[in-house]
Amino acid sequence: MDGSLAAAVVGLVAHGLAEPLMRHREARSIAATEFDRGTTLLVSATAAAAVLLAFAVRAAGLALGPAPGTAASALLALLVFAGAGLRYWSMATLGRHFTRTLRVAEDQAVVRAGPYRLVRHPGYLSNLLVYGAAGALVTRSWLYGAAALLSLGLAYAHRIHHEERMLVGALGERYRAYQRETRRLVPGLY
Repeated sequence: MDGSLAAAVVGLVAHGLAEPLMRHREARSIAATEFDRGTTLLVSATAAAAVLLAFAVRAAGLALGPAPGTAASALLALLVFAGAGLRYWSMATLGRHFTRTLRVAEDQAVVRAGPYRLVRHPGYLSNLLVYGAAGALVTRSWLYGAAALLSLGLAYAHRIHHEERMLVGALGERYRAYQRETRRLVPGLY
């Protein structure tokens, strides 16, 4: 196994272990709520398809355009691990308010600590970093990494739309103020 593939596999495993290791009892349910609108299934299926397809492309030996060089592969590996670390940080910051499906707790507050100071959805950003960079590493293809990033980005855009409607409905002006102060995914951009 080459270093790029090893980094992608280790990063994906570390990222995947975040939920079983850090999920609180309240967050174990994957039952859809009225707010979810199929977004949990959409995001999960898109991420799983991106990973499975990446390994299928690798196993088939397909070349999908230019491959990242050594320095770029090292940067991609760093992005995978940074994304996994961001996932743990996001989940630790939310604590018992982390859930797999879209729901609001009775005592829900607007979380502005940790990575939530910088962006409203750092957990989603972490997934985009991990799956996009790991996809490029596994397949040795910038094109595949970009396609994984785009497909998962579209799934998350749909989820964010529904999540933010839910949060504005539940938290009102407190969440609207937070929206005005922070970006969705990328500080200073989106």
